[in-house]
Amino acid sequence: SSFNREAMLSRFASRGSRLLQKGLAACSPGYIWVNGHAVPLPAKQASLIETLTTAGFSVPHYCWHPDLDSLGTCRICLVWESASPNPEEGRGVLACLNEAIPGASYFLNVPPLVSYYDTLTSLLLWQHPLQCPICEQCGICDLQNISHVFGDLTVPDSDDEADADQERGYDDDVEINWLVDTRMDRCIQCSRCVTLFEEVNDDYQLGEMGMENEIESYMPTYVAHPYSGNLLDVCPVGEF
Repeated sequence: SSFNREAMLSRFASRGSRLLQKGLAACSPGYIWVNGHAVPLPAKQASLIETLTTAGFSVPHYCWHPDLDSLGTCRICLVWESASPNPEEGRGVLACLNEAIPGASYFLNVPPLVSYYDTLTSLLLWQHPLQCPICEQCGICDLQNISHVFGDLTVPDSDDEADADQERGYDDDVEINWLVDTRMDRCIQCSRCVTLFEEVNDDYQLGEMGMENEIESYMPTYVAHPYSGNLLDVCPVGEF
């Protein structure tokens, strides 16, 4: 009937208009698509996570810091990248180690990502002691905030937590110097502290050593750098 024909033509026209708009944006070197919304790329070359956070999107991260080089050690800043508007044709990429591809589509809420965030957050919580009420980072802890927004808040019971701490085999307190102590059972191996010393302080006294990747000094003496107090600022949890 004429009614069905007109409705069909209207649907095709609407779909063609949307495809044309997306095609024009894809041809433009200054835009990407994030969850179906066009986002302009910054004039200065930047990583994907910087582009997304500047545009107002939340991307979970631990090892990334805007003033430090990216290492990709935490693996949680995964986003879904696709050359087409269809997320099924995409793949996961680390936002801190990759730059935005002009015209590409990025998704932050597809089911594979939601499952990935839940799994990784649950693993970190299982390995982390339940010391939030007495932790110095309580209320400003990245692990708390990311777990509330992106992860599963299933916390292990006391027996499992004790077993996890016993398996990791960390000492309760290790002195770095007269100002800073470490609680390695709270560490999530993001390597921000090591990167801070290497890049900002130009010092290589700290490193990850042993099978447990424990943060320690390479030297038998204390860390004597005057900027060692900044370790408390860059650590996303309450290790220091």
